[in-house]
Amino acid sequence: MILSYTHLTLIERECLQEFYEKGYSIRKIAKILERSPSTISRELKRNFSKKRKHYHSWGAHVKYLVRRKDCHRKNNLLIYTDIYNYVFDKLHSFWSPEIIADKWNLNHNIKISFSSIYRAIRSKLFPGISPASHLRRRGKPYRTERKTYTKHSEKSIHNRDSVIDERGRFGDYEGDTIYGSVGKGYLVTAIDRKSRFLVAATCKDKSISSINSAFREAFEKLL
Repeated sequence: MILSYTHLTLIERECLQEFYEKGYSIRKIAKILERSPSTISRELKRNFSKKRKHYHSWGAHVKYLVRRKDCHRKNNLLIYTDIYNYVFDKLHSFWSPEIIADKWNLNHNIKISFSSIYRAIRSKLFPGISPASHLRRRGKPYRTERKTYTKHSEKSIHNRDSVIDERGRFGDYEGDTIYGSVGKGYLVTAIDRKSRFLVAATCKDKSISSINSAFREAFEKLL
């Protein structure tokens, strides 16, 4: 019996990863999990890592939880409320969303993020306001100047020991970085390939030093 559509559970995602690595077809996996082939296909397309050529069940589930949280964020920009009128007025005065959000949040309990204002503009929530006509950077976010650096040779995942691929020992962790919503930081995960034990931590940016520090603190808590 094929189940009506609901989001995949973590256990289903772990089974999907196991069956996919064994070379099972999408239809065969769907039959075993009692899911439609389109559900399995959609899950793989959304969460398959092209860089690593791998489907990561824990990473996929955490991404789903992050997306679900973002979808349920409260929208404070309800039309014709005080906050809506304030933002609308300041956009007409050519204030940037960043400045509008900062000024509003200084004096009000109900907060608004600049990213919400950008989304509202793109969704045409404000009549006569568009990125091209009222935003100095035409809706493009501010970016700091990138620094050039020399990329050192890295060990490819394809050259790792066969015992790691076979999950023959404990202690071989596979890491992943998950992007949160704008301004929310990052979630880094490490999962033991044999035991499937997961270690997760948050970090403010995706620099090597921040990620290493986050993992170091997470593993020290286990000792």
